[in-house]
Amino acid sequence: MKNRITQILGTPYPLLQGPMRLITLGEVAAAVSNSGGFGQIAASGLSSQQLQAEVEKAQELTTRPFGVNIPLHRPNALEALEIAIEMG
Repeated sequence: MKNRITQILGTPYPLLQGPMRLITLGEVAAAVSNSGGFGQIAASGLSSQQLQAEVEKAQELTTRPFGVNIPLHRPNALEALEIAIEMG
Protein backbone atom coordinates (compact mmCIF):
# COMPACT_ATOMS: atom_id res chain seq x y z
CA MET A 1 0.00 0.00 0.00
CA LYS A 2 1.60 3.24 -1.11
CA ASN A 3 0.33 6.70 -0.25
CA ARG A 4 1.65 10.02 0.96
CA ILE A 5 1.96 8.85 4.58
CA THR A 6 3.99 5.76 3.65
CA GLN A 7 6.22 7.89 1.44
CA ILE A 8 6.84 10.47 4.19
CA LEU A 9 7.48 7.86 6.91
CA GLY A 10 9.33 5.36 4.71
CA THR A 11 7.05 2.49 5.73
CA PRO A 12 5.17 -0.11 3.68
CA TYR A 13 1.94 0.46 5.63
CA PRO A 14 0.28 3.67 6.90
CA LEU A 15 0.28 2.46 10.52
CA LEU A 16 1.58 4.66 13.34
CA GLN A 17 2.06 3.11 16.76
CA GLY A 18 0.59 5.26 19.51
CA PRO A 19 3.07 6.08 22.25
CA MET A 20 2.26 4.78 25.74
CA ARG A 21 4.29 6.03 28.68
CA LEU A 22 6.83 3.45 29.94
CA ILE A 23 5.36 0.78 27.63
CA THR A 24 6.34 1.73 24.10
CA LEU A 25 10.09 1.79 24.49
CA GLY A 26 12.86 0.76 22.10
CA GLU A 27 11.93 -2.90 21.82
CA VAL A 28 8.26 -2.25 21.01
CA ALA A 29 9.05 0.60 18.59
CA ALA A 30 11.52 -1.63 16.73
CA ALA A 31 9.02 -4.51 16.56
CA VAL A 32 6.35 -2.23 15.07
CA SER A 33 8.81 -0.80 12.56
CA ASN A 34 10.06 -4.28 11.62
CA SER A 35 6.44 -5.26 10.97
CA GLY A 36 5.96 -2.44 8.47
CA GLY A 37 4.47 0.27 10.68
CA PHE A 38 6.04 3.37 12.21
CA GLY A 39 7.12 2.60 15.76
CA GLN A 40 7.51 5.33 18.36
CA ILE A 41 9.40 5.50 21.64
CA ALA A 42 7.39 7.31 24.30
CA ALA A 43 9.81 9.80 25.90
CA SER A 44 7.36 10.71 28.66
CA GLY A 45 8.64 9.55 32.03
CA LEU A 46 12.17 8.82 30.80
CA SER A 47 15.30 10.62 31.90
CA SER A 48 17.64 11.81 29.16
CA GLN A 49 19.92 8.84 29.81
CA GLN A 50 17.01 6.40 29.65
CA LEU A 51 15.77 7.95 26.40
CA GLN A 52 19.22 7.64 24.85
CA ALA A 53 19.40 3.98 25.91
CA GLU A 54 15.96 3.25 24.40
CA VAL A 55 16.89 4.90 21.10
CA GLU A 56 20.10 2.85 21.03
CA LYS A 57 18.09 -0.32 21.73
CA ALA A 58 15.70 0.43 18.86
CA GLN A 59 18.61 1.16 16.53
CA GLU A 60 20.14 -2.22 17.41
CA LEU A 61 16.88 -4.03 16.70
CA THR A 62 15.78 -2.37 13.44
CA THR A 63 17.06 -0.60 10.38
CA ARG A 64 13.55 0.67 9.65
CA PRO A 65 12.38 4.21 10.51
CA PHE A 66 10.98 4.90 13.98
CA GLY A 67 10.21 8.03 15.96
CA VAL A 68 10.45 9.51 19.43
CA ASN A 69 7.26 11.02 20.85
CA ILE A 70 8.14 13.99 23.07
CA PRO A 71 5.36 15.73 24.99
CA LEU A 72 5.96 19.47 24.77
CA HIS A 73 4.94 20.04 28.39
CA ARG A 74 7.82 17.83 29.52
CA PRO A 75 10.34 19.86 31.59
CA ASN A 76 13.30 18.71 29.50
CA ALA A 77 11.53 18.48 26.14
CA LEU A 78 14.25 20.45 24.36
CA GLU A 79 16.94 18.11 25.68
CA ALA A 80 14.90 15.08 24.58
CA LEU A 81 14.49 16.63 21.13
CA GLU A 82 18.23 17.22 20.88
CA ILE A 83 18.91 13.58 21.81
CA ALA A 84 16.45 12.32 19.18
CA ILE A 85 17.97 14.54 16.48
CA GLU A 86 21.58 13.73 17.36
CA MET A 87 20.90 10.00 17.35
CA GLY A 88 19.26 10.10 13.95
